[in-house]
Amino acid sequence: MIEEAYVSFETAKLLKEKGFDEPCVWAYDPNGASFAKSYSEPKNSELNEYEYSKPTQQMAMRWLREVYKIFIEVYVDKAYNSKDIIFNTEIWNENLNSVWRTGCLTTYEQACEAAVKYCLENLI
Repeated sequence: MIEEAYVSFETAKLLKEKGFDEPCVWAYDPNGASFAKSYSEPKNSELNEYEYSKPTQQMAMRWLREVYKIFIEVYVDKAYNSKDIIFNTEIWNENLNSVWRTGCLTTYEQACEAAVKYCLENLI
C-alpha cells in the first residue's frame, strides 16, 4: 500500500519557525507524536507554540517553490559500480542557479526530506 510521506518532526519545527502556515490534517505534539484534529485542518498559527503542522513532503516542497522560488529536483541514478538505484537532489534558486546537491540516498523520501531540511536551514 502506498502511504503519504510526511516531513519529520525536526523539519516540521523548522517549517513553523520559517513561517509555514498552511492547513494540515496532521500535526506533531511536543514529543513528536502525530495527532489529527478531526474537526479542522489547523495551521501552525492555530496550534499552541509546542505543536507543529505535519505537512507531506510534497506540500513542503510546493510551499518552498511558491513562497521562496526554491525548486527541488529529485532524480534517480545507479550507484557507482552497482545495480542499486540511488536518489539525488538538486536545489535551484529563482534564477535557476544550482545551489546544492545531494547524492546517494536510498529512497525518494530521504532525498525529499534532505532537500527540504537543507532549504530551511540554509536558504531561508
